[in-house]
Amino acid sequence: MRDLDKALADIFAIRSQIAAGTAFRGYGPAAVAATGGLALLTALLQFLWLDDPTGSPMEFLAGWAAAALVSGGMIWTEMQARSRRHHSGLADAMVLQAVEQFLPAGAAGVLLGTRFYASLEADGADEAKRRICAAESGCSVRGIIFDLSRNNVWPAPFTGRCLINDHALRWMGREVELMQNATTVTAEYAKARAVGNFDIAAVIAGEAAGLIHDIPPAAEIIDRIVTEAAQLMRGRRNSSIAAQG
Repeated sequence: MRDLDKALADIFAIRSQIAAGTAFRGYGPAAVAATGGLALLTALLQFLWLDDPTGSPMEFLAGWAAAALVSGGMIWTEMQARSRRHHSGLADAMVLQAVEQFLPAGAAGVLLGTRFYASLEADGADEAKRRICAAESGCSVRGIIFDLSRNNVWPAPFTGRCLINDHALRWMGREVELMQNATTVTAEYAKARAVGNFDIAAVIAGEAAGLIHDIPPAAEIIDRIVTEAAQLMRGRRNSSIAAQG
């Protein structure tokens, strides 16, 4: 049995190496078009039905969560079908390799909101974008201070992450006191937001802020992402081929 187990393990390793060195063809134009169309449809429906998404956060999140689930189902179905058609006996190994490679990319996608906020086309204040570029890792905080200050608190457990500023430093750990002084604080906050005073007003940004140092056009950001992703994938594929040699 030991010899059989070793032989099966060797076969699995060989199949995995071959799959890693083969161009994956399980994700085709049909899934790209379908998921893109679904995203546009979701955005259009929310534009028509939700006048203010911040006032209906659960409906907003539910719409995009449903779109993500349907998109995931579309992608998985096409991956299975195309993999069996193009890769035959290696289909399962190819799908597994693809999932292992693209899961980190999906996780990295969560960080892109801040990156696109600091772009020329983003409808945000120039000072807010400048502060994102100047921020260092660890300069953001997650909590309800800014939600309380603008009198618009999302349902628990959802909170927002913003850059730490004077307002955050003033009220961190004193949220109960902030609520007790809500009328005064919300008035001060609204005034600061209206004049673009980001020592008080929130700069909504994620933990990726420390990696952002410029404000380029959105098209340039996309070009960078594609170029860097291609470089990473080529490097991984070359490593797999070298391991086989």
